[in-house]
Amino acid sequence: MKPGTGSSPQSEFATSTANSNRVANDAQYIVRAAWLDYGDVRQIIAVDEVSAHVSTNRVFRATLDDGSQVVCKVSSYGSYFLFVEDHDRLFKCQQLLANTRWSNFLATILSKEGRVYTWYDETCWAVFYVDVERGEQLPKIVTDGDVQNLAREIAEFHNACNSIAPKLAATSNSIKGDAIHFLDQLMQPNSGEVFGLSQTDISAVRRSTHQFLVELEDITFDDWPKIPILLDWNLGNFSVKRIEQNGFELMSRWDYDWFR
Repeated sequence: MKPGTGSSPQSEFATSTANSNRVANDAQYIVRAAWLDYGDVRQIIAVDEVSAHVSTNRVFRATLDDGSQVVCKVSSYGSYFLFVEDHDRLFKCQQLLANTRWSNFLATILSKEGRVYTWYDETCWAVFYVDVERGEQLPKIVTDGDVQNLAREIAEFHNACNSIAPKLAATSNSIKGDAIHFLDQLMQPNSGEVFGLSQTDISAVRRSTHQFLVELEDITFDDWPKIPILLDWNLGNFSVKRIEQNGFELMSRWDYDWFR
């Protein structure tokens, strides 16, 4: 369960479960309905699922009648409004990075009338991306050199994002706000039932969350510059381009599941 959505754990779980069932049953219909609503004259002739099946999100590659393809993610997890906020921010990030080495790094989100296009029916939502060119993926077991190389590349990307951060809207929530909300949930007398954990486990998680918040205060986290772009770096959602025998550059990034 993802904390910080603004609803109670019980209602969030029940709603998420019901909506996840809808996504599982109607996902391909949603892809076609969303594309029709988007208003592109090209027709979808095939929809193939390419989901990693590691979350409740479903991802599809839609082939259009001109031979091109778009990727559609269908979701019902968490908050639609935070989902839109994330994608608006990423869309602006892409625009601001247009004249840098990162101009083609992030998968382009399809827009309409200058805004990110999303389909929403109050239970499920969908968004389209341009299918990015993919390079080489790092092996499951990486060398020390690859780790150092990846660290440098991620640092350069985050540094570029830091330079554009003042032009991006602030997020509705934050890692600190999420942690505070999570701690409040853990303090409830029925938290074990809600999260499906024993009281021993709840106590351990509560101590860790509390200590995390104490550490944020100790390092004056509120005064840190914030970069409202956070991407996870699972080996399966980015590709690299080898530039020499033992070196590489980040090439493309897709699968936008988490942003904040």
